[in-house]
Amino acid sequence: MDTTPISLRTMIGSPMSLVTPAFQIMELQIPNQAAKWSPRQRLLTIEDLAHHTRFFGTAALYGNRFLLADYTDWLKVLAKKLGFKRESLARSVRILSVAARSVLAEADGERFSEYCAIAEDNLVSPETHDNVYDKEPGVGNLYVRQYLEALLGGKRSYSTQLVHNLVSQGKTLIDLYDEIFIPSQQELGYLWHNGKISVVQEHYVTAATQAIISGLYGQFFHDASDDNPTIFAACTEGELHEIGIRYIADYFQSAGWNTRYFGSNVPGEDLLREIMAKKPAVVALSATLAVHLPNVESLIRQLRMQKDYNPAILVGGHAVSVSGDLWQRLGADGSALRAQAAYAIAEDSVRRHHV
Repeated sequence: MDTTPISLRTMIGSPMSLVTPAFQIMELQIPNQAAKWSPRQRLLTIEDLAHHTRFFGTAALYGNRFLLADYTDWLKVLAKKLGFKRESLARSVRILSVAARSVLAEADGERFSEYCAIAEDNLVSPETHDNVYDKEPGVGNLYVRQYLEALLGGKRSYSTQLVHNLVSQGKTLIDLYDEIFIPSQQELGYLWHNGKISVVQEHYVTAATQAIISGLYGQFFHDASDDNPTIFAACTEGELHEIGIRYIADYFQSAGWNTRYFGSNVPGEDLLREIMAKKPAVVALSATLAVHLPNVESLIRQLRMQKDYNPAILVGGHAVSVSGDLWQRLGADGSALRAQAAYAIAEDSVRRHHV
């Protein structure tokens, strides 16, 4: 077996390099419990260690404690939902820290262990009232409640009609994103993470919402002039959460831009090839999960290396929004929570890039 130390970046891409020795340590530390695990329990334990490895590793790679706190807050709520003791999560973190000493290069190992220690403290500390994953977003809009309740009840036609009624009252597609689609997705995420709905229900509502949005395009969009600027919008490779970046693309389309929206989990090499072939004025990339940030950074780095082409690059998604000014470290021109702000950044960047 190759025992050459690896980097944090390599470990994030190949978490089993750390998970395998960590799991062996775990079996030695809790032999009686480990002996009773079913094959499925063993698999789930390995998967959990892999998730921890990638998330802690990403936070350590970028030296970003916001990313670490966000993940540990997420774990706390998940543990409560599943009935896990947070002390058992903390034990897993300690084991990963020990295993990292024999896997990672010295400096990276020290950084990873430092972030594991912070994560352990976060997990065992008393619960506070500022955990966003433990707070229901709150649905103040009656239409959102009606829309979501109908879809959760399998009544897609009712939700579709509700949306079309709002369009007939003068609502634009962007209004519907702001007032219906985005708030309902936020509420949906809360309901799933807190065990109030199943993942199947979450997937159904998301798929239905995507279909409803697509059905509205004919009423709102027309082909833009070839003279107008173009934006490419995509979720980075591995990222499956796409409504946020779709919202950005649709906002630009509504403002008269030519838009190419590529959806979720777009292979980086293919996207780079298409960008270089078409050379859009703006490239917008999204990462909801922090573990996909290295893919965002890699694509941006390759774009910045190109000669005679310098697009404005926007990054967004939950992982970016919780990480402070990390967008600068990624090499982007800007990041924004709302589509209107993203559009303003893009317009300004396009002007500066073409001076």
